[in-house]
Amino acid sequence: MTDFNAMTEALVACDAAKLTELVNAALAADVSADDILNKGLI
Repeated sequence: MTDFNAMTEALVACDAAKLTELVNAALAADVSADDILNKGLI
């Protein structure tokens, strides 16, 4: 399952490496970019 809360936390913490890892994992799991933006980063 995609951890959208972890994406938000990485964004707030300015942890680019962790955010990249989480986004890439979500994309690999066929999560849409819209869901990543709307649920994880906003």
